[in-house]
Amino acid sequence: MIGKLIGTIDAVESNSVILMTTGGVGYKVHVTGRLGLSVGAACSLLIHTAVREDAFDLYGFQTAKEKELFLLLTSVQGVGNRVGLTILSSYDEDQIYAALATQDMSTFKSISGIGPKLATRIVTELKNKVSGLDAPLFTQTNKSAPIQTEAISALLNLGYKRFDVTSVVQRLLSETPDLSLEKLIPAALKELSSFS
Repeated sequence: MIGKLIGTIDAVESNSVILMTTGGVGYKVHVTGRLGLSVGAACSLLIHTAVREDAFDLYGFQTAKEKELFLLLTSVQGVGNRVGLTILSSYDEDQIYAALATQDMSTFKSISGIGPKLATRIVTELKNKVSGLDAPLFTQTNKSAPIQTEAISALLNLGYKRFDVTSVVQRLLSETPDLSLEKLIPAALKELSSFS
């Protein structure tokens, strides 16, 4: 099994790159859209090798936590490697942990290829599993889950976008975990008003 590849980006495709190693071998590696890799860039990727009867696919990650989250997501029935990569391309790790902590199915339903049933399964199966990972924001969010849920709901009702609301509320709570709902909403509104 291939565990890690180091080399130079030779080509960039929509959801993959060709990583040219020092041995002169070019490996096609599926990556998230968040990596922002460009041709000629030096690159080191942790690899998950997926072997099937008809395919031998490599999936690359920049950090061990990202790879661990990918493997966790793909442990859910119905979440294949491509869907797992799409989730990681759509949201960062903290946003995914927070969605699991607050059982926010809409985060997953907003992703192409994930319907209501699969979104429910992801949240239900992973809520308890993810708490054992090294995920500081999850721990913080889990403690303040009722406040975060109420704040997000109130701000969404005011017409703000879910992505913006979730990002701002999560960041404010990560900076000040003991923030009350009465102080959280005005602080979030102040930041959100600058987005428009």
